[in-house]
Amino acid sequence: MTPPTSKTNDPAPLLRFATASDLPAVRAFLAENFPPDSHQNRPGWLEWQLASPLGTQVAVAMVDGELAGLSLLLRVRVNLAGVGEADGAFATSTMVSTRFRRRGIGSALHHLRAEHYGYALSTGQSAANSQVYERLGFSTVAEFSEFLLSPRWPRFFPRKRWLRHLLSWGHWRLKRAAKPGDRALRLESSPGRGFAVPDEWFRARAGGAFRLCITSNAYLEWRYADHPYLEYASSWILDGERPVGVVIHRALANGELRVVDLYCGPGDLPATLSAFCRLAPATHIAGVVAGKGLSEAFAEAGFQVFPHGSQILGKTLRPDLEAPLADGRWGFLAGDSDKDR
Repeated sequence: MTPPTSKTNDPAPLLRFATASDLPAVRAFLAENFPPDSHQNRPGWLEWQLASPLGTQVAVAMVDGELAGLSLLLRVRVNLAGVGEADGAFATSTMVSTRFRRRGIGSALHHLRAEHYGYALSTGQSAANSQVYERLGFSTVAEFSEFLLSPRWPRFFPRKRWLRHLLSWGHWRLKRAAKPGDRALRLESSPGRGFAVPDEWFRARAGGAFRLCITSNAYLEWRYADHPYLEYASSWILDGERPVGVVIHRALANGELRVVDLYCGPGDLPATLSAFCRLAPATHIAGVVAGKGLSEAFAEAGFQVFPHGSQILGKTLRPDLEAPLADGRWGFLAGDSDKDR
């Protein structure tokens, strides 16, 4: 690929995808350019990223034979809600070595991604970060929201955002702790059922109203069971012995559960969420979701939903994919994006 023209007279970088022979240089680059306690330098993290069943590529920029910058591209399949599917890639750990900055290398790495995938997707984790992507031609496809529910009176309120927790508890008790017509469901925790979900739940997700990432049981096993340093669990919602849905989460301090993913049959999203809220043994249930439709689904289940201040941004070079990018129907759970990796 020919990268965008640099504003300096420095030699243009050679952009390509890394091969197995590049991995020692990639590891050395991560060790040199990221803090020692960062996740990029945790044992097993790079190997885990590269083992994704959807495929992970490492885009590298070489200058005179030296690794000057890189970006991990995490491949996804996106449900276009009735108009087919498209491939995409999230970028994570994009970094340019200090000696090679201000040469357009970071921009060139993102352009390489857009050339090879239908959608280039990124998380704008701050206003400044989002502005960088916007200068590269990205646009906001979904706003992140934080969802919070305190189904039980806590033994203490967190020092930060204590008012949100108090309001969440009051909202739940007054408006949603139980509704007439709520189904008599029960909760069964892992490890007995693990993360393997019925195939029809993947099809329901792929045929739903939101533009969600399409996954598989192989992906769930990799993403949650094989994670090198985070521990995840699954809570299954059952109607008798029939599975209705599953919520994937991890336990934080002080009885909080962080929800990262969920699956259910057609039309079972409200029942799955509300039953999980009533039955999960947690003081607080929280997480992050992107997209208006999913935010509304969590609010209907009894969660308080607050702006999070970050976005999913996207870009496509394909004219046939431009309209879905801007239609506001996208939805992401934390486990769908690079935000929880």
